[in-house]
Amino acid sequence: MCVYEIRFAAAVVHDLNALRAADRRLIMDRIQRRLRHEPTRRTKHVKQLRKLVLPFEHVPPIWQLRIGDHRAFYDVDEAKRVVFVRAVRRKPPHATTEEIP
Repeated sequence: MCVYEIRFAAAVVHDLNALRAADRRLIMDRIQRRLRHEPTRRTKHVKQLRKLVLPFEHVPPIWQLRIGDHRAFYDVDEAKRVVFVRAVRRKPPHATTEEIP
């Protein structure tokens, strides 16, 4: 099984610092566990986003990891085996992915 390196955009540090410590730990744990080996395997927590305009730098296709009320957005360089986490956002109840600020 291949292991992917996980890199974080500078904006993710800001996103995470705005969260409670317990939420930060949970998010970091889930990112490490779910994206380290099969970041493009679709599950009930991982999906590829299509035709979505996002307010941060990314390389299509962009993926979303659902972590409770939060979403981690990332893209993958398969050739280099690198996952780039671009943003972590809270998804308000009853909001769609497109409505996440």
